[in-house]
Amino acid sequence: MKPIGPRLIAVTSTLISAVSGVLANIITNHWTWTLAMAFTALVIAASVLAWWDRQVPDTHHAGITQTARRGGRIEHATVHSSNGAAIRQEADHKATITNSRLHAEGATITQRADDAAITDTELKATD
Repeated sequence: MKPIGPRLIAVTSTLISAVSGVLANIITNHWTWTLAMAFTALVIAASVLAWWDRQVPDTHHAGITQTARRGGRIEHATVHSSNGAAIRQEADHKATITNSRLHAEGATITQRADDAAITDTELKATD
């Protein structure tokens, strides 16, 4: 699942502002065509941003990260990432990841061992 991004927050705040402005103008009965056009432009801009947010792939965390710390080990790992996929392997506190095969296409895989051993795994994920 894609996390909520700053564009979505901007779109939501714009829509809330537009709705509150419309309600305030309806209540006060001082609606003007200039104001109506401004709110229409805001709603169209918010819709375009929301559509664009879904079209742009989330490549902020794309790539492969392998981290072994505090005595952790990652051995014999085969990792393949494509189409903006993100793969993260972590071995911590004397944990081991051995004979791991990870393949992601446009998806995210996280494999974490903490005080344990992960052996002979194969994970495939596609979006």
